Parts: sequence; C-alpha cells; structure tokens
Amino acid sequence: MNNELSKPGVFSIENLYRLVRTYCLSFAPHPLIEFNVSQVVNTFMRYESGLNFNMSNSLPPHYSGQDATIFEKYKESENLPPENSSAWFTVQFLRIETTDDVERLKYNLETMRNWMHSTGYLIKDECGYLPTQKLFDEYILKIKRYYKDT
Repeated sequence: MNNELSKPGVFSIENLYRLVRTYCLSFAPHPLIEFNVSQVVNTFMRYESGLNFNMSNSLPPHYSGQDATIFEKYKESENLPPENSSAWFTVQFLRIETTDDVERLKYNLETMRNWMHSTGYLIKDECGYLPTQKLFDEYILKIKRYYKDT
C-alpha cells in the first residue's frame, strides 16, 4: 500500500466507485443531492457486508456495533484482514478518527461522484444525481492497468 492510500479516508478508485455506487443505488429512484460521510459508510456496510457496524454523524466520528468492537484491534495493526473484504473495509472506516479524515473522505467521494457523472455513470438534473443503466450494470469498476513499453 503506498503512503497516500494509507491515510485515513483515502481509498482506491475501485473502492470509491463501490462506495458511491452503493450509496447512489440505495436512493434510486430518488436523486442523490449531497454526501453525508457517515450515511455513505453505513449504507455501504449494510448493503455490501451485512456487518453490524455504525459510524456516527458527529465530528469526530464514533463507532458502534458488534463488528466495530471486534475489528477495533486491527486499527493500528500491520496485519490487516484480506483487502477489499468486509473486515478490511471495517478496519479502514475505523481509522477515520478526525474531522480532517472525514473531510478527506467526503472530498474523495464528491470527486468520484463528479467523475462518475462525467463518464456516464450518473446523470444530473435540477434535483440531483441519478444512476444510469451503466451504473446498474457495472458492479465493479474495471480498469486496465497495463502499460506498453515505449
């Protein structure tokens, strides 16, 4: 994991896509107007993992739920659960401890939402952002990560 991705509230493009996709689809057919970080996290955990985990809306955030308690010990550990697993996401969310961490995640989520709008995953009208069929069809963002030698 590089240094930037190790900061609390910073996720890969694939994981940001999953977070925003889950949140947007939870509102469908209603438009998404703005991001509330705790709602994004709680929605993702409820729909994607089914774990008993809750992030408060307060700043700094507080966590509750059986799974928040179970995975608390991994927060400072180098030995993390398998990447992209529900347990891994739980640990990553538990690492969001400060107002700056929450603001960093909010900025990254909004940036991903804007990218998804620009690339046809979301449309925007006067009410907010709505998912397109492309968003419904693509559960995981597929990125080709190969480069030709020049």
